[in-house]
This record gives sequence, C-alpha cells and structure tokens, in this order.
Amino acid sequence: MERVNYENAASTLSTLITALGAGLGVWGTINLLEAYQRDADKDALTAEYRSRINELDLLLQGLFADKEAGKISTEQYQARCAEYDAEMDALFEALHDFDAGIAAQKRQGIEQLLTGGRLALIAPVAGSPENMQFALDYADKQHRANGKMPV
Repeated sequence: MERVNYENAASTLSTLITALGAGLGVWGTINLLEAYQRDADKDALTAEYRSRINELDLLLQGLFADKEAGKISTEQYQARCAEYDAEMDALFEALHDFDAGIAAQKRQGIEQLLTGGRLALIAPVAGSPENMQFALDYADKQHRANGKMPV
C-alpha cells in the first residue's frame, strides 16, 4: 500500500513539474512574441521621433538666423534653444528606453523558455528521491557558479 502511494505521489510530482515547465515555456514564448511585435512597431515610433528631432533642428537653425538678424534677443534665443534641446533630449531618451525595454523583455522570454525546458527535462527524475536530491544539488551548484541564489 505504501509503495503504491509513493508511486502515485512521484507520478503526480513529475506531472506537476512537466506542467510547470510547459507553462513557463508558453509564457516565455508569449513574451518573446510580444517583444518582437514591439520591435516591429518601433520603426513607426522611431520615424515619428526622428521626424520631430529634424523639425527641432530646423527650428534651431531658424532661431539662430533670427538671432543673427537681430529679430530676437540673446535671452530669448538661449531660452528657446534650451527648450528645444530639452525636447530633443527627451525624445532620444524615450527611444533609448524603448529599445532597452524590448531587449529586457526578450531576455526574460528566453530565460522563461530555458527554465521551462529545464523543468520538463528534470520531471522524470522526480520518481526517485535520490535522483531528485542529486538534481537539486546540481542546480544549486550551477546557480552559485553563476552568482545566483540557490534553488
């Protein structure tokens, strides 16, 4: 009777680990697909931002011409230059942050896929406590070698 319960528990544990691995794999795939979609949408956003940056550059050139022609004072020139420069900096920073967000989402998706794959691979090991302990010890060793917290 005890052996049957142990086998049922081991089978259930193996099934749960496989399901968890599959779930992580699906989640990772969704994250990757979303990241690649954001990457594709980035082109339109980049074109819009670059267009505005070019407009600001032309405005700065016109502003300089107005200052040289004496149409505006030095204080007005400096104030508007600072305003345009601040907007350009904000646009460049937004583009950089968007790229960084896409890269982070891709890394997360890949990590989830890899973790899901590892879980699916160790699921058959769950049938034996000795094998499970060996797998956990090995995972701890790998995490520590990579500077991460143990499992």
